[in-house]
Amino acid sequence: MNKHTPGPWYIVLDFEGRPYIINADRARVCGDFTENDPEANANLIAAAPLLLERLWAATQLLVALRDGHLPPSAIISEEMELNWTAIAKAEGM
Repeated sequence: MNKHTPGPWYIVLDFEGRPYIINADRARVCGDFTENDPEANANLIAAAPLLLERLWAATQLLVALRDGHLPPSAIISEEMELNWTAIAKAEGM
């Protein structure tokens, strides 16, 4: 499997006001969102590293539950809040 460009990723606008994605080093990750809603596409793509991170964390929590380990409710609540934050970023909120 190839490694993706490390996050976080950010949305910036080019000189014509079109969104594209850069990483923390300001290197261009992707752009040219011409179909459907360019801003919505950019939001989703910019959130990809965070969404992947949260998916890994949620999977680890599910494995623990499957194996009979019940994490403290505070940890579950914290994980849920981090997931909601990632979803909001992906949806442009």
